[in-house]
Amino acid sequence: MRRTIPIAHPMIGREEIEAVTAVLKSGVLTSKSGEGPYVKRFEETFAKYTGVKYALSTSSGTAALHAALLAAEIGRDDEVIVPSFTFAATAEAVALVGAKPVFADINPQTYCIDPVSFEAAVTSKTRAVIPVHLFGLMADMEKINKIAKQHNITVIEDAAQAHGATFDGKKAGSLGNLGCFSFYASKNITTGEGGMVTTNRREYAEALASIRNHGEGKLYISQRLGHNYRMSEVAAAIGYQQLLKLSRFNDARRRGDLYSRQSLKGINMHGVSIL
Repeated sequence: MRRTIPIAHPMIGREEIEAVTAVLKSGVLTSKSGEGPYVKRFEETFAKYTGVKYALSTSSGTAALHAALLAAEIGRDDEVIVPSFTFAATAEAVALVGAKPVFADINPQTYCIDPVSFEAAVTSKTRAVIPVHLFGLMADMEKINKIAKQHNITVIEDAAQAHGATFDGKKAGSLGNLGCFSFYASKNITTGEGGMVTTNRREYAEALASIRNHGEGKLYISQRLGHNYRMSEVAAAIGYQQLLKLSRFNDARRRGDLYSRQSLKGINMHGVSIL
């Protein structure tokens, strides 16, 4: 019988189970504004961990990308540069706001967007770039930010796989104008489904809080285009407990990577040697 080895699986412990049980017993399963007690605790802790002023939770990583683009007012006739190697959601979110995804090449050493290819793809219609940090490896944010600043381009980090990864001493999600995370079951930490947008700009944070709640400014008064992208209290309870374990989870991933490299060293697969 053929057996497969999963790339990742969620590590749920007693702490998460007890937190979810407490939420269920409290009767507060969600909040109309998306700011329930566990959601606020998760957001505040995540912002502090990432090193940013604001963190706004969403119902998924894709929702985080879509909401970030809406907050940055990216729309029809705009172009957004994305890497040619990424999950569909990166370009999908661009299309959802009516903008055009423009693909740039990647660096074969990191699988992240190549700054030279990014700059070559810039046109007068370019409004944003979404560098994707893949497999825990960071895109060259120093070069990307320099190019973006020269052309007045908004930088939205897709950090769906980079919880805790660093570049020049700063964590993923703190290097662009906005950062987007996923808490899908295979990510560094999980809420089952969920996401987060990080930023240091108050106007973005206020826009995101409105966008995730049908564009409401005041209760039942929608002032802009939005969606129901709120995170539930159950998901936030899991996420908060997972965040407390993130450093341990990442250490385990590093050990697994080292073991795999050592075990496969010298093996030739289809003409490619594993170093």
